[in-house]
Amino acid sequence: MILVVGSALGASGEGLGWIEFSSEAYSKAEHSGQPFVVTFGADWCAPCKEMEERTYRDPAVLEAGKGMHFLHVDMGSEDSYVEVVRKSFKVFGAPTTLFFGTDRKERTRRIGFIGPQDYAQLLRETRAATPAAKKE
Repeated sequence: MILVVGSALGASGEGLGWIEFSSEAYSKAEHSGQPFVVTFGADWCAPCKEMEERTYRDPAVLEAGKGMHFLHVDMGSEDSYVEVVRKSFKVFGAPTTLFFGTDRKERTRRIGFIGPQDYAQLLRETRAATPAAKKE
């Protein structure tokens, strides 16, 4: 499923709007001036499936994710590009979630399942920690 970059809601309006990771999508997110998330998951990953069902559909997560970009790397693919991306981000397993600020720097990295409350908090912290979000 490929959705418009920057959309917090999926096509059905029930979850975060993820787009398939590509160099182009990453560049758009990186230069958008908004925080963004890159997640590494796979169909065979039970914690990934649980996050899809519970975390990414939670109202607090949807609210905290408004205006952010969400990119997904499918580690279940045997594509050599996926392997290059995984290695470039130093990701060893699924699920791995990377939170980037508006300054394009990785703010937080979490490995394993993240529940809705923690995920929403990580999104809020990522937004607050970035220079564009600081109030003078």
